Parts: sequence; C-alpha cells; structure tokens
Amino acid sequence: DRTIQAPVTGVASPSRAGSVSYPPEAYATERDRRPEPEPERGGTSVWTWIAGLLGLVILVVVGFLAFQLLSSGGPAATPAPGQVTVPNLVGLTAEQAKTVAEANGLQVSIFEFIKSNDQAEGSVGKQEPAEGQIVDRGTTINLSIVTGKQLVAVHAEVAAMLAQGANGAALVQQMCRGVDALLTGLWASIAGEAAGRVDMLAVGGYGRGELSPYSDWDLWFIVPDHDSPDINAAIEGFMYAMWDMNAHVGHAVRTVGESIKHLDEDWNSATAALETRLLHGEGQLFAELQRQAARFFAKRRKAFVQAKMDEMQARHARGGGTAFLMEPDIKEGKGSLRDVQGIFWMAKAWYAVERLDSLVNMGVMTARELKQLRAARNFLWRCRT
Repeated sequence: DRTIQAPVTGVASPSRAGSVSYPPEAYATERDRRPEPEPERGGTSVWTWIAGLLGLVILVVVGFLAFQLLSSGGPAATPAPGQVTVPNLVGLTAEQAKTVAEANGLQVSIFEFIKSNDQAEGSVGKQEPAEGQIVDRGTTINLSIVTGKQLVAVHAEVAAMLAQGANGAALVQQMCRGVDALLTGLWASIAGEAAGRVDMLAVGGYGRGELSPYSDWDLWFIVPDHDSPDINAAIEGFMYAMWDMNAHVGHAVRTVGESIKHLDEDWNSATAALETRLLHGEGQLFAELQRQAARFFAKRRKAFVQAKMDEMQARHARGGGTAFLMEPDIKEGKGSLRDVQGIFWMAKAWYAVERLDSLVNMGVMTARELKQLRAARNFLWRCRT
C-alpha cells in the first residue's frame, strides 16, 4: 500500500479500508486557523445615538405643544356658560381697552406703567390674563400702560433748540407744549369718562406756560365732590404714571370751595391761583374758581402784596443780600427768576392785569424797562435750561 503523508502534523487513525485518516482541522489552511475576533463590548452604535436624539427632540416638541394648548385653553376651547374668551387689548388706549373688555363682560384695571421703545405712549403694552384664555365673566384684566418715551423726546427737542441758539422764551414754551401734550393725552387715556367731570389745571410756573427741563409740574384737579370712586381711581392711576416716568409733579385734589378756602390759609396757594391754566376738562369748574379767586384778590390784594414783599426780602437775606456771587442762584437769589415772577404776581394781584405789557399802558413801567426785563429773563431761562 502507498503511504499517505499528512500535510500538517496531526494524529492519524486507521480507517476501515486500511488507509490513514486525519482530523478535519489537519486540512485547514492558515487563514482558516486564525482565531475569530471577539465582539466589542461596551460600545454603542451610531444609529443608537441618532435614534435617542430624535426621541428626545420629539418629546420636547410634544411637551411644548401640550403646554401651549393647556395654557390657551386648547385649540378649539369653547367657553362654558358664565365664561368668556379674553380679547386682545394690547395696543389700545386704556379707555379703548375698557370699552372692549366691558363689551365682553370683563373689567380692566391699570396694574403698572412700563417703558417700551416700540409701543405708543399711553397704549396697553401687556395684559394679564392674555388674549385667548377662558375666564369667568366679570374677571378683571390687569393692564400695563406704556409711558415715559414721550418725555424723553421732549427733552431731546428742547436740548436741540438750545444748541441751535434759541432764546429763553422759545425754550420754556416748547418744553411747556411738550408736557401739555404728554399730560393731556395720558390723562384722557387713563381717566376715560371720568376725565369729563374733572378740570385739570396747570398752576404756578407751569400755569404761566414757562417750564424748564426737570422743573416741577404743579397740577390742580378741581372736582365736583369727593364721592366719585372712578375719579379718585383715575387720579391715583395718573399720578402713578407720573412717578413711574420720574416726573417731578405736585398735585392737589379739591373742590372749588376748598380751593378758595385754602387761598386764605396759604399765600403760596394764593400765588398759584394767580397762574392757573386749563389743561383738560369742560372748564365750568375752572371758570367758577376764577370768579371766586378774583373776588378774593380784590379784598386781599394789599395783604397779598405785603406777603410777597416780605417773602422776597427773606429770600434775599438767605442768599447773602447780593446778586454778585461766584455761583448765583438763578432761580431763588437776588435778581433771579423768582424776582421777575414776583413782579408779575404783585402786578396781577394789584392791577388785575394778565400781561406785563399792560403795565406799560398803565404807566407803571416804561417800554424800555419792559424790554430790559424781558432780555434779562431770557438770559436766565437759557441758563436754567
């Protein structure tokens, strides 16, 4: 028999035919005998990461949509009996918002005043509850009113006029016109129907139509009585708006009778009454105040003029009794704006005139003196601006 040699070393075993057989691994090639690589442990497939991220995104989107649906009452929520859908009030004036809200069975309340660069002065900037929510009929919607932007614009305009060389009279009058527009617009927006039953007056320097930037705005609200909650609420809301825009506002709320009584108790109030100007209202209360104030000054003019003279002397003494100071007080010192105003107050109370020009016609002062007085006043106004 032929001898068969195994291709690789192995253990031979005799076959039934007498030939030698070898185990199968003896015929394996070198490639076949390489060990199988062990599977990686602890690793994660790229597709597994992608699937996880997609699942997370889907969860976030679903959660957001669910929140929006719940907060808005659902895409097709229908108010139950006794409930209403909140209308959109943003962009309306307070009075318009009140009208729309009441037409839908709701109330409004001015909650706060905010500043905004892209919303109109006096308009509703925000509301709570928001548009589209389902609420009970009679619910109060809190309004946030935009304010403050118009005052910044007024200051900027006056500053530009000053830089261009405008005289003092033009500066104070422009400031006054800007504040007039701001106050009357905001008061009408906040007070609504109640504004027609109140006469809002500018008094003092503001009443004369003379305002410098950051001067006080003195206001009188002449009311028919103190028994009107809507008037009281309107004045309160209006004053909050003034304070929120950092305006320097002095105000009083009185009837005509209370105002006249106060003149006899306080000469400063009597002085303010000489320079009243109607800003907003029908004017009937203002006309009655003027009539009674004229009778008051006809009886008390001597005492008033003496009080103003005493006040001027005391003021000069506090300033050292001289106008020649390194840092003169152009408002209160000797030869200041207050002295110019004092001339007008005493002349108006004594001679019952409305303008300084009338003093020339009456022979109280010459035309040259009036011209010098006005030139000095213009210079002081420019300095104060």
